[in-house]
Amino acid sequence: MAFVRQNVNLDNVQLRLARRLARETGMPFNAYVRDALERHNASVTLAAALENSNAHLEFLLDQLREENVTLRRSLQEDQKRLRDEMKAEQDQAIKRYEDALRQVLTSMSTASAIPRSSPATRGAGLPVSKPNV
Repeated sequence: MAFVRQNVNLDNVQLRLARRLARETGMPFNAYVRDALERHNASVTLAAALENSNAHLEFLLDQLREENVTLRRSLQEDQKRLRDEMKAEQDQAIKRYEDALRQVLTSMSTASAIPRSSPATRGAGLPVSKPNV
């Protein structure tokens, strides 16, 4: 028991508690302390592993957040570029339509400026011949 007390560094209260718990579980005191130390060491190892895992997960989350920001920015730039391209295409289509409409209107006004003779006025400017009666 002195070995446990010196090497495990238990104070009197902890030592009495360990004795009582060993008695309650039906284990020899040294076996109980050895088992308790193994559980403690395993939990410390597990806690360290969890802390490392947590740190790694936080690192991965930070990377994902940075990638998300980059992708969002890239998506916004692509969206703006596509809007600009669509606007330019629409402007060109409107210009082509206006040009075609101007040509149609010009050709219609040119066609209406040329006098067309109707059947009633076809010979109006010609001398009329009198029949030989």
